[in-house]
Amino acid sequence: MNVVNNIIQRNRFDKSESLDISYKGLSKCPDLSEHIWLKTISLKGNSLKEIEEGILPPNLETIDLSNNDFDDEGSLNLPQTITTLILTGNSFYSFDCSFFPNLKNLNLSNNELYSVEKFNNCLEEIDLSHNSLECFHLQFKNTCDMPLDKFPSSLKKIDLSGNKLNDLTEINDGLIGIDISCNDFDDLPIFPDSLEILICSQNSIKEVCYPLPTSLTKLDLSCNELENITIELPPSLERIDLSYNNIDKIPDLPTELKYGNFSDNKIRVIENIPINMIELDISNNYITDIPIDIKKNVEKIYSTGNTIENEESSSSSDDGFWNLYGDNTIDSDNEDFKPFNGEGRATGYTNNYVNYNNNNTRSNYGNYGNYGNYGNTSNTYGNYGNYNTNSTYRTLNLSNVDKKTYDPKYKIKFTRTKIV
Repeated sequence: MNVVNNIIQRNRFDKSESLDISYKGLSKCPDLSEHIWLKTISLKGNSLKEIEEGILPPNLETIDLSNNDFDDEGSLNLPQTITTLILTGNSFYSFDCSFFPNLKNLNLSNNELYSVEKFNNCLEEIDLSHNSLECFHLQFKNTCDMPLDKFPSSLKKIDLSGNKLNDLTEINDGLIGIDISCNDFDDLPIFPDSLEILICSQNSIKEVCYPLPTSLTKLDLSCNELENITIELPPSLERIDLSYNNIDKIPDLPTELKYGNFSDNKIRVIENIPINMIELDISNNYITDIPIDIKKNVEKIYSTGNTIENEESSSSSDDGFWNLYGDNTIDSDNEDFKPFNGEGRATGYTNNYVNYNNNNTRSNYGNYGNYGNYGNTSNTYGNYGNYNTNSTYRTLNLSNVDKKTYDPKYKIKFTRTKIV
């Protein structure tokens, strides 16, 4: 308790607007009513069950009460000036935030909520993730003109992940971001056009039946049961994640898309890829060929777990860079494949295999590599050289290969290499 008293006395002296007395084993909140300059208090990680009336500063705006012992029985007497309230990791079963008329940010994640009622009309961000919510029965205070089946019109972001929801009709116009991952949705709800971020991973969504919001920039539908996306994707979309589904065809993608994850599906053909994409993940599909134009236009391609047959199409850009990422087998039996001729360089991540077709000295520059020693790999092939131990570059020198007995189909594996 002396430690807490010292912290409080120091604050009385320096009059800082923030006070942190978290993780101090407190079972009762100290009297801070005279610290009228305080705007922010952290009391997280204690053993508090209630906040008595009149012991907090009258102008307090932010309070963190996470990881305490609050539940529905304890009193939570907070100043009406509170705008940010953090109650994550307590034991609330229901919550009524109409007692806090100026509240804008509310975090009730990791409680035991099955009901949230009486939102005020000032809330902008709500985190209700990892609770036991199955549905909403909303009421509002001092909002005579507000429909009873909507979230407050002021709401911009809401996190509902990790609950038991299977329907959502209370979505307000003006919402910007929503996370409904790890729930029980079979169908994707209808969202307002204002929405920019939509995260719906780890549900049981089988199809997207309704048009997506026209302002959407990020869409995550990973880990569902989708077979195909037939609706038109909004032109504003910049990121899409459709990994871990049953998709056999990449949907038509908007031209402004920068990041696409289509890994762990049933895709066989790569098409409809915008020329301005930065990253494309097609790992763990049934792909046997990546068209030349896609390899040239996309900065990074992750293709782990496919069988890439590039006898005729595995050429790189003119500067000797190659940008396939993943467990691939690439044959270089034609002159169009340039990355390892002379001192050509390769970009790439994770377990690529390269079949060399000549015996020039080749080097692979990169960080992240953990190559060890390929020397004395086989008496037939001679000494393949050592990787150096420089922390930034590791070089493989094949200049000592026996030209008469060298097998052009011998595969050399490199792990997590990336050009710097």
